Amino acid sequence: MLPLLDFLTGTHTRMYLTELEKSQWFSPATITRLQHLIRHAYYTVPYYHEIFRRNNLKPDDIKNSEDLVKLPVLSRSEVRERFGDLISKAHPREKMVYGLRGT
Repeated sequence: MLPLLDFLTGTHTRMYLTELEKSQWFSPATITRLQHLIRHAYYTVPYYHEIFRRNNLKPDDIKNSEDLVKLPVLSRSEVRERFGDLISKAHPREKMVYGLRGT
């Protein structure tokens, strides 16, 4: 998780703030979908299971958009270092496509 000062002064702060401001108006259906996604990540993605355990959290601890701050921001370097742990165990490996990059 980023130290608070780094987060507040970082280059992406406005982007995060904008997304958090939008998330406060999520509909109940959107929150429900988010809770399903969080449960899925907890139970099938080793990285997120570890993050939850390390932060003493369970999926049910994320009840609304304000609770999202309990989860640390995933950094680009963590994605590179922990790529294998970020793949859901529920996703068939034979259907994975590697090496694609966004434009």
